[in-house]
This record gives sequence, C-alpha cells and structure tokens, in this order.
Amino acid sequence: MNNSYLPNMTSPETNQDCNPQVRQEHSPKETGVQAICLKDGELNKCNNAWRPRMKRSSPAKDPEMLQTEGLLRNMRAILNKLTPERFNRLVEQVLELNIDSEERLNGVVDLVFEKAIDEPSFSVMYGQLCHRLAHLKVQMAEKAGSPVTFRRLLLNRCQKEFDVERSDDVVVQRKQAKLDSSSSTTEREQLQEELEDVKNKARRRSVGLVKLIGELFKLKMLTAVSLQQLCTLLTTVGKELNTNGAKPKMDQMFNQITKLIEECQTSTQIRFMLQDVVALKEKNWVPRKADQGPKTILQVHKEAEMEQQEEQLKIMKQLFSNNDWRQAGTSVTSQDRKEEESQETETKRGQRKSTHGEK
Repeated sequence: MNNSYLPNMTSPETNQDCNPQVRQEHSPKETGVQAICLKDGELNKCNNAWRPRMKRSSPAKDPEMLQTEGLLRNMRAILNKLTPERFNRLVEQVLELNIDSEERLNGVVDLVFEKAIDEPSFSVMYGQLCHRLAHLKVQMAEKAGSPVTFRRLLLNRCQKEFDVERSDDVVVQRKQAKLDSSSSTTEREQLQEELEDVKNKARRRSVGLVKLIGELFKLKMLTAVSLQQLCTLLTTVGKELNTNGAKPKMDQMFNQITKLIEECQTSTQIRFMLQDVVALKEKNWVPRKADQGPKTILQVHKEAEMEQQEEQLKIMKQLFSNNDWRQAGTSVTSQDRKEEESQETETKRGQRKSTHGEK
C-alpha cells in the first residue's frame, strides 16, 4: 500500500505547515495575533485571550433588581398559562408573589395591561384578574407612608394609553399629509403601506382598550376621571369600534352606561357627558355640530354662552320634577313676571343695537 497519500502523523519535522517558524507569511507582526506554540507540552496562554460571551465578567447587579426581574419572569409565565379553567389556581400564585414595592407592582400592572390589550377575546378573564388584584397595596417610593394600589396604577396605565391614542392620531395625520403631497408612485405606495400599518395597530389597541375598560366599568372599578376619559375615547373612535369586533362589548358597555345614568350614581357633569355619548350613538355617531374650521372670537363667546345656558337648563331639569316646576311656578307673583318681561325687552333692545353696530 502506498502511504505517500497519507499524512505523516509521527514525524512533525516533515510537516512544515505545523512549524510556525517556517510560515513567515503569517507572522504576528503582520496579522496582529500572538503566536501560540507548545513549550514543554503546555499551551502558552496570552494575557488577553478571547473568552465566550457567557463567561465574560459582567458588573454585578443589585440583588433587589435581580429579585424584581425574577418576579416579573414568574408573572409573565403565569399570564402565559392563564385560562378560564386554571384561573383561580393561577391567581393564587400571583397573590403569593413577593410584590412589595411600587416598581414591582408597576411591572405587574404593565404585564397584565399589555396582555389584556393584545388578547381582547379574553377581556372578561383579564377584567376578573384586575378585580381580584385591585386591592394589592404597596408603599409609594416618592412619598413615604402613602400607599398605592393595583387599581390606581392600572387606571394610570389606562390614562397613558389614552395619551398614546392621541399621539397615534397625530402620526396618522402627518403620514396622510405626506402621502397627499407625494408625487412619486413608489414613495406613495410605501407611505400608504406605512399608514395602513399604523392605523391597524392603533385600531387593534383601541378595540382591546375599549373591551378592557368595558369590563372594568362593569366591575365598578372606574373613577370619575376614568369615566371622562371613556367618554372622550368613545366620542373619538366609537363609530369605528361599533362596526368591528368590539360591537357586542360596546352594546354591553352602553347598557351599563344607561343604567348608570338612570341610577344617578355619578356627578352631574359626568352624567351629562355619558348622556351625550349615548345620544351620539343613537344618531349613528353623527356629531351634533360639524367641524366648520376656525371661528371668530365673537362666535366662540356666543357658543360658550349658549353652552353655559344649556348646562344650567339641564341642571334645573335634573333638580326639579314636573310637580316641582308647578309648585315653583305658583310662588311667582305678578310683579316678578313684570320684572322678567321688562328684562327680556331690554335684552332684545341691546341685541338689536349690537346687530346694527356690527353692520
């Protein structure tokens, strides 16, 4: 057998490729790499040898930070396994977590909120979870001795999402304006695709937000400020949500709103806002006053005065029933009527003079 084609494993002298002194073209000066050679059967190690990333020395983390990261990992794992069948058992696991700081409670709130927004089909389950965790309480970091609850932080998170909704509207308007002013076909196609992506993302989050707020509303977890924000959101995107997958949830929410109005469980201001939203839905989301562009100062003052009079009239109607109006009317004397008539006459004269002056 001819061994000329086999490598010589026993004679290193004949294999010149293994001798670093022979291969001058790869010297350390040219390559910048320190040569590694055997010395007495041991490997000559350099001082700045390469190390795997996992073994590189990293700055030590604060033990408190490590505990917080571990807690949030456990919370994320629990949420990933959460189903209606496992609900009670997994909620008990959440309550057993060491949530003892505002940072940790905020992290838990963010995880629950994002999960609820991303999975609107499970909004009932996440609403129940928020209700079970509502009374979790920790001390505030900035104000010693002042507690903060899961419910309060959750409503703050909803407020941030309302701000995101408004910023998304601004982004959509800017992209739409850029699309309208573009003359390049390629650029227009790209801008159109980006615009649709932004709209779809905002629409999905709006649907998830409305469903979650609807569950919180049904469980009586919303405050007066949250109800105001709900009215603002429904006024802005209610028409679109009422025709998408959120329509059943919207119907349930408006049933609760109507019940809340009838039971007079809120302040007069909130009740009027809720009534306006209900009226807007009944009119197929067509606003009572269309946007007519910029207004003059005189128009602004007149509209403000008319709105103030309407608000006062609504308050009077709420305060007095029909019988109360009749009883109040019997106490009005003829002298009072004459004074009212004279005041109305003077008011009309003043309006005529102002009209002639403007002309």
